[in-house]
Amino acid sequence: MIWNHFGGNQGRDLQRIVGLFVKNLYRLESIEFLFDDMSGASSSKLGRCHDYEGAHIHSFFGIDGAGGELITSVAVAVEKSKNLLGEDVEPHRITTNRSRKFSSHHEACYHSDMQALPITPGTTITGFYANQDEWYGLTNLGVISELL
Repeated sequence: MIWNHFGGNQGRDLQRIVGLFVKNLYRLESIEFLFDDMSGASSSKLGRCHDYEGAHIHSFFGIDGAGGELITSVAVAVEKSKNLLGEDVEPHRITTNRSRKFSSHHEACYHSDMQALPITPGTTITGFYANQDEWYGLTNLGVISELL
């Protein structure tokens, strides 16, 4: 199991987020959060970022953390897999409190089988966790949320 607490302790880094990149090679490989450079760290990654031939980073999704924009929901379409790590993450959709949506699979924003990942009401998403498999990428994606 791997995790990325991109929001920082008590969400202190949420206002520093300027966007994210997603790397795919048939499956979700990694999510990289980009920050302003004011306190040193410029990015934070969930997953391995191999430079496989054919892998590509999809469009940058800007997030106005300084202006209060937050990730409020994550939905995924899952595929039962034969690998031992569980469910492969197929198309996924990230939505912000400004009703903006992002997916590295263009059809995912309209995918009928999307399932929202559960978060505790009244909390804010500050991280992700997943299993990492060399061949299947990120599996069993989940969100970390906390009361801020």
